[in-house]
Amino acid sequence: MFDFSGPVHLVVEMFVVVVGVALHSFLVEEKAWLKPYENRLRVTMDWACLTILSSLALRFCIGSDAQLRSAYLRGTYGAWDLAWFNFDLLFLLAYGVFLVKAARSHCLVDFVDWLMRLLGAAVLWNVVEMMRSLIRSCSLTNYIGRPWLYLNASLLVLTFLARWRLKKSTSHAPQMMAALAFFYAVAFCLDDGWVIQGKIQGHSPGF
Repeated sequence: MFDFSGPVHLVVEMFVVVVGVALHSFLVEEKAWLKPYENRLRVTMDWACLTILSSLALRFCIGSDAQLRSAYLRGTYGAWDLAWFNFDLLFLLAYGVFLVKAARSHCLVDFVDWLMRLLGAAVLWNVVEMMRSLIRSCSLTNYIGRPWLYLNASLLVLTFLARWRLKKSTSHAPQMMAALAFFYAVAFCLDDGWVIQGKIQGHSPGF
């Protein structure tokens, strides 16, 4: 039997640190790709990208904490659960790397590309996690699995469309990124609300 209480808390704390590194990098490092835009548009672009990055980071901080607690802090666990725990860790590692790479992007297209990679990984994890819940039920996944999948898939499609438009022209990039930031912020609010409701209904212990 395995006790995951210590590892879960450690992993969540380490992921929060990685998120902090990503946001710190975005805030302090010079972003040369903002220079071509005039002051007002530069500010719009900067705030839009920061909103996208921070809302995505907070979503994954809150969601990973709730999911890990729900999956590994209930009942007894064996070797198969340890394998799944390591699987979840690999995806959290990928999320952290993608967040840092997005924060340190050298151009806007690169920034959007890393967002797409992160969301693509999230969609893949959502699909696998829902399949796992058929083998061993996870209360939070049963409650919020489909909304998570639909939300991440929708953001992936919107981000892909933005990437496609940027490839053609960057003349309206600030306005487009501001619109994209709005959808990311809405996704954060929906996600946070679902997780909180899941806690109220007892799907995620100790959150």
